[in-house]
Amino acid sequence: MDGSVPVVFTGSTKNWKVNSQLKGVPYFTLAEPIDTTSILFRSNNSKKASHVLGVYKKNRNPKSSYNPSLLKQQIDGIFDTDGLLVFDPKKQRMVYVYYYRNEFIVADKELALKYRGRTIDTITQAKIKVAYLNKNTSRKMAAPPLTVNAHAALCENLLWVHSNIQGQFEEEQLWKNAYIIDVYDLKKHRYVLSFAIYKVGDKKLRALYVTPSHLYALMDNELVMYELRTVLKKEMKGN
Repeated sequence: MDGSVPVVFTGSTKNWKVNSQLKGVPYFTLAEPIDTTSILFRSNNSKKASHVLGVYKKNRNPKSSYNPSLLKQQIDGIFDTDGLLVFDPKKQRMVYVYYYRNEFIVADKELALKYRGRTIDTITQAKIKVAYLNKNTSRKMAAPPLTVNAHAALCENLLWVHSNIQGQFEEEQLWKNAYIIDVYDLKKHRYVLSFAIYKVGDKKLRALYVTPSHLYALMDNELVMYELRTVLKKEMKGN
């Protein structure tokens, strides 16, 4: 996928060959596949080029539809609504986690809102400064932003969020040596627990992926695997 072209190619993991292309995909900045003929995506097609979530379906006319009410603007509609788009093909739902505030959105594959949730961090308003250029036609960050949620993953009923804000009771040494993962139950709408995954040297966490038995963390060029504890496996089996 490349949203700046835009283009989406599909193929099979049986032979790892591309054999088709989705036609008529709009420009996008984030995208997640739903199945072989449809994707969820984030674009800048709404008013003042603000972020908006949409769904593309190859066999539908029009192929793309949008839900402009999902992302809530606080400052500029672009930086303040920036975040992470994840999709669970088993549960057929998407979650959008904001980078700069303690909020996430749960919706189905048609972008119908299920509910809005909060992470355990306390930052409800994005702490960013935006500089406008060229008569407001372009903009940039005027200062380094305070990132609340850095990475996210979905598995079964649980949402896994890499928190970038040090908790009140987290030791300074632990915070320096590990990444903190907060876990939320999307079915019961509650926080479950937090745990640490230790850093590999000075390598940066780039992505998370979770299965019913393991968590995988991509740290720069290394892939690290962690077996989930019994308490987390029970949280998934119990739902």
